[in-house]
Amino acid sequence: FFGEQALLHEEPRKATVLAATNLTALALDRQTFVNVLGPLQDIMAQEKSTEATTQRMAKLKQHDRSVVRPSAEIIIKVLRSPGVLLRARGHLDEVQELARGGARTSSAGERTELQLEEAELLGEGAFSR
Repeated sequence: FFGEQALLHEEPRKATVLAATNLTALALDRQTFVNVLGPLQDIMAQEKSTEATTQRMAKLKQHDRSVVRPSAEIIIKVLRSPGVLLRARGHLDEVQELARGGARTSSAGERTELQLEEAELLGEGAFSR
């Protein structure tokens, strides 16, 4: 899912998702989302804590600024509908940090592709802005 920060913290929307294939999207109002998924707020708060953010920023600062960060086409395999792929673009180093298991990277010339299984990514932080 995406856009959870806007629902949990009444923040402006940060995520824009463009589907490359037909799909069904479920939109929840704030109250329904909080009632159903509210307990996840503690988990997400921990992930977005100052300490976690500092650690992620330290990793990113290790990159030499003269080196261009590798971009990648991110392909998310949708498990419920075999053969359906969602595509997004991001920076490979950021997305790999957020991937959990099963990530597979392949390169073809200058283009890098990262394949992830559905549900390995959480929220708008999954793709670089």
